[in-house]
Amino acid sequence: ARAGAVLPKAEAIDAVALLYDIQQEQDTPLGGPAFMTLDSFLPLGLKIHRDVEELAIERVPPRRVAEVQPLIEEEIPARSRERLLALSRFCERFPALAADCNLSTRASRYVEVADAVEPADLGSFQLLLFAGFSTLTRAERDLFSRVGAWPRCRFLFQEGPGMRETLERLGVKHPAVPEGRLEKYSQEQLAGRLPD
Repeated sequence: ARAGAVLPKAEAIDAVALLYDIQQEQDTPLGGPAFMTLDSFLPLGLKIHRDVEELAIERVPPRRVAEVQPLIEEEIPARSRERLLALSRFCERFPALAADCNLSTRASRYVEVADAVEPADLGSFQLLLFAGFSTLTRAERDLFSRVGAWPRCRFLFQEGPGMRETLERLGVKHPAVPEGRLEKYSQEQLAGRLPD
């Protein structure tokens, strides 16, 4: 996107087709010969796509997925270990294959924005306001930490279960608001800013 081109979104069927190509390359394909046709691979491919995307948006490197295997070798059945190793290969190959096909995924877009966004990207917008979040992925936390230091960025939050912990992980300083008293505080008091 920084170079001026926004890559088209890979739909689930596009992702499964790319994952199927990776499946075909494997010496020991995931699920064995039963999953070597595209029709039989489709349901498995959708699950793999979901897992690969979740690991990517949490910024778990493929080697870390593979490294889990030796740590739990005794406790996990051989078939499960094989699936973890295969998953690490999908995690390693899929992003590059999608990029080679000029496709983006939800995870690749989040990670790219978190890594590359700059204050100038706000253009004529006077304020960047984040509201309505609770559970954040690693890429989202990285993005919020990056933009939160900008003077034109604000976080609007409402107290709730786990919110204080989420904000503390982000480094957001917020006022102590007594229960049931939110309406008595100004918008400025409710807006949290990340420190420089």
